[in-house]
Amino acid sequence: KENGRSHGVDATSLTISGHSAGAHLLTMALSTDWEETFGLKQEVITGACAISGIYDLTPLLYSYLQPQIQLSWGDVAHLSPIRHIPDKGPALTVVSGGKESNEFIRQSQEFLSAWRQHGLKGDWLNLSKANHFNILDGFEDPGSVLFKTITNIARH
Repeated sequence: KENGRSHGVDATSLTISGHSAGAHLLTMALSTDWEETFGLKQEVITGACAISGIYDLTPLLYSYLQPQIQLSWGDVAHLSPIRHIPDKGPALTVVSGGKESNEFIRQSQEFLSAWRQHGLKGDWLNLSKANHFNILDGFEDPGSVLFKTITNIARH
């Protein structure tokens, strides 16, 4: 809160976005008790955009990465955002690319569905020509759908 002021940021009203693991971290942040943990109002995050995220870590238990990351079932339960949808949350836009793997698309759709089932506002943005890596190219183009979406989230 204090650091925000020194940079000209209103730390009582933040919008956030994240890609891939950043989208995972963003959605975990949305389940944080901001008042209890940091003394901020619970609604400190007023808008969010999760891009190509992983929201259920269960598939990682069976992936080639498991020997390196060594997730347990307890880790999956504790660290999967889809299992920690908050009762209150900001408007959330979930973005995926049409050329991403079926698993990224499925997880994005299921997370958004769970978000909405908790009575929270959520929108879907499918960038049909984007894959997991070039999906962020829209950040460089003020005319792109992604840039306009992020700008709209920040303004509201």
